[in-house]
Amino acid sequence: MTQRIHLIRHGQPACRPQAALSRQDYRCWVEAYDAAGIMDWPPNSLVKWLESAGIDKVISSSLPRASESARALLKSDRVYSDPLFNEAAITIPTIPLRMNSSAWTAIGRITWLCGAPADEDITAFRLRARAATEKLMQSEGADETALIGHGWMNRMIGHNLRKRGFQIQYRSYNGYWSRTTLVR
Repeated sequence: MTQRIHLIRHGQPACRPQAALSRQDYRCWVEAYDAAGIMDWPPNSLVKWLESAGIDKVISSSLPRASESARALLKSDRVYSDPLFNEAAITIPTIPLRMNSSAWTAIGRITWLCGAPADEDITAFRLRARAATEKLMQSEGADETALIGHGWMNRMIGHNLRKRGFQIQYRSYNGYWSRTTLVR
């Protein structure tokens, strides 16, 4: 039996990057980002592909930008949302500077990858990503499963799937609405 898992990144969040943020301002921006839905619609090519792909099961992260993306893609509410698939928390480093939100995020990710304390450290995130991978692989009765998720989580799940014998069948660009299909 062939199993396909499609990892799709959410649409563009309805939270614009901001300039000249203090550490506290950035913390508030992250909260707004995590609460934001999406501000764009999926490309027609992705919608048409999803309609014709024979997807048995669609799962999304429980963060609004992913669950809204799933509903926009499917044009229905037949989506199972699970916080197991949520994005990795962003570390907010203690830096007495004002920077734009993109710079804060980049520095936060780098310090997180280097082991800086966070709500969820890199080790805990890797363990959660392994559990998420297992859950996708064990989708009962589903030969075709789609996850509407996030950049870091999708990347880690893809890595875990390849370690378990899946091969990349298709990979689009890495931006919003990107898709990677893995098959075994």
